[in-house]
Amino acid sequence: MTTPMPVFGERAAPVFNSSRPNELGRYFDQLEALFNRCGVTDKGDKKKYAVAYVDIDTADTWIYIPEYADSNKTYLDLKNVLSKLYR
Repeated sequence: MTTPMPVFGERAAPVFNSSRPNELGRYFDQLEALFNRCGVTDKGDKKKYAVAYVDIDTADTWIYIPEYADSNKTYLDLKNVLSKLYR
């Protein structure tokens, strides 16, 4: 039995605040640790979780990034684009 991913706002959920862009790397580190612990391997699920733990305004921006919307693009593609965006 795998451990379920936490829901937004739970203590174990990763947090990213777009007003502190230097924390994006930590956010992805925490998210990926959860992926490993919870057995999340599907690229689409990973992208959905990446967006699920940010505030609504940030999520509304991220879902329109081509690397999120394109099912042929991976979580790593999205992560790379976001890392460049928040530099």
